[in-house]
Amino acid sequence: MRLFVCIDPGSDNRLKLEKYITLQRKHGALGSFTRAGNLHLTLAFIGETDRAQSAAAALDALDFAPFTLFSGEIGTFSGGGKDVVWLGVKKCPELEKLAADTAQALRRSGFAIEKRPFVPHLTLGRGVRNWNASLPPPEFSALANEVVLMESTRVNGVIKYIPLHILMARD
Repeated sequence: MRLFVCIDPGSDNRLKLEKYITLQRKHGALGSFTRAGNLHLTLAFIGETDRAQSAAAALDALDFAPFTLFSGEIGTFSGGGKDVVWLGVKKCPELEKLAADTAQALRRSGFAIEKRPFVPHLTLGRGVRNWNASLPPPEFSALANEVVLMESTRVNGVIKYIPLHILMARD
């Protein structure tokens, strides 16, 4: 199974982002856009493994208090002629620490987590062309009070994310 660890931005924020993507499409944006139910902020990508229980146990070692995330600017990752468009998250020391602690806990459990710099974002689309940069990005705030271990799978050709384990923040 293909696994990753994330923060869910909440249904209200997913709806705001879905409306923003729809607006971009009406203004001519083309590409493969993220379905509202799949919008998330990745803390660590695990990849293919049959060790979901080990990943869940590693996450259970995390200790964090709830904190608030605020949306930032639109950004892109480019490569191979395919642009990934994303909505960034404003600098947040609690988020950076949680991402570092998550990666460290998974590495201690034997997972090969990439060591590239953490760029907090929510992917809006892949292979995107004709993005209208004049449309202001949606603003949101989200309470980060849980970390979710997700499985990424295909159901009838559609990518679906299935929560396997949820770690709640301490009170």
